[in-house]
Amino acid sequence: MLALEKIIASLIMPPGLFVFLFLILALYLFKKSESITIKIIVVLALLFCFFMSTAFGVQLLLHPLENYAERNSVTAFAKHPIVVLGGGVNYYSSDKAKPSVHSLQRLVKGYQLHRKLKTPLIYSGGLPSVNK
Repeated sequence: MLALEKIIASLIMPPGLFVFLFLILALYLFKKSESITIKIIVVLALLFCFFMSTAFGVQLLLHPLENYAERNSVTAFAKHPIVVLGGGVNYYSSDKAKPSVHSLQRLVKGYQLHRKLKTPLIYSGGLPSVNK
């Protein structure tokens, strides 16, 4: 039953909804149209829509954007402080909390830049702890 719910949910939520609607449109055009050109365009568009909704298509689109800052970094003439934004805190008990994985990754990268550029490091974000 859970598998059926997941299949239905993937068909009514984007991007599965768009792929499903495009599939219905493609089947309709295949049945009604006699033009080979339209059939080829519909099949290619359906495959493209399906490919872009998969993890490989998402990685193909996002990977260049994620590495954009590293490729296009500029050298600053003045030394500016490095500001590391917080990424959340994991609370293990009422008196014990640790930065989340995202916070630690940001802090490590900020510290590496701090050591390399010899500029101040500012860690921002989070909630102040209240002592009882």
